[in-house]
Amino acid sequence: MTNLSLAQRFQEARAPKIEVDGREIYGLYEIDISSGDTVLSLDFVSSKKSSIQGVKIKASNCNIKVNNQILTDFVMWVDRSPKHIPMSIAMKKGAKATLKVWNVWKCDDVSRAWIGNAGMLVKKNDRQIAFHCSDGMGDPDFEGLVFTIEIGKVAK
Repeated sequence: MTNLSLAQRFQEARAPKIEVDGREIYGLYEIDISSGDTVLSLDFVSSKKSSIQGVKIKASNCNIKVNNQILTDFVMWVDRSPKHIPMSIAMKKGAKATLKVWNVWKCDDVSRAWIGNAGMLVKKNDRQIAFHCSDGMGDPDFEGLVFTIEIGKVAK
């Protein structure tokens, strides 16, 4: 790796994904959920105690029901959330529905994202997506926060 931070590399690429040392690193990962009403679950697998970390989710053309609340833009903090978080999606008619997902962390009680060496390694298989996240502090460490999102159709 050169001395450029991941944030500098994302800026130069003007893209949500870059390649570093043969690995694809995401600043933001977009999930297409246009195929119909969907259920999701977010599971926190592990986190390091160096900073309070979380997951930012922003919905486009859909609403997310989580903990009996209808949301479109929210953060799930690892220190304030259960390890397993079920969610359901209500689609808006006629538009492509997506979820944008990225890692966030707190430093001096301020939420941060997309700076320094922040980024995510993403591993997708079948219905589950695993996110290995580096906060922006220090050298990249993709085990700072690990979480999964599982996607499934509503049984009708």
